[in-house]
Amino acid sequence: LATITVFGEKILGTPYPITIYSAQLDVGGSGMSNFITLLTAGIEMTFIVNARDRFGNPRDEGGPRFAVSAIGNNTWAYSNVTGTVTDDTGGKYSGAITIYVSGQHRLYVTSNGTLIDNGLARYITVLPSAVSLESIVSNEILATAGLPFIFYIQARDDFANNRTQGGGQFSSQ
Repeated sequence: LATITVFGEKILGTPYPITIYSAQLDVGGSGMSNFITLLTAGIEMTFIVNARDRFGNPRDEGGPRFAVSAIGNNTWAYSNVTGTVTDDTGGKYSGAITIYVSGQHRLYVTSNGTLIDNGLARYITVLPSAVSLESIVSNEILATAGLPFIFYIQARDDFANNRTQGGGQFSSQ
């Protein structure tokens, strides 16, 4: 409600109802929250996009559209993925993306092709998931009975990422 006065006296009918709408989306002033930088391959990451106008008000009507993508350090198809961003109203948007390739990635959230949060990309690290039966033996096994033989196993996850830390047990018979 807005109270209007003239020379300190309320005018007739005051207070008046008033509706204030947010201004246009300010991509530089909009940002992300509930964001993590260490992920596991194949597990969905969720985050919140906070849409703001140039005055810092939540951009809560007219629903600007956002897009999310991750660009990996590999050149094959699964390294670059897109996710979804859904309007939760009130200037809040739920984002989700699943990355399958381990390594370093840059996460981009855009509106009409412009990066939010003053043009900042977010850097994330994706770790391999659990050891898979798709692990491989590194060399052909040509052994002589009764003599020791060395061979190597490259542990991989379900998405063909090489495991670089322990986590699986293998036995040979």
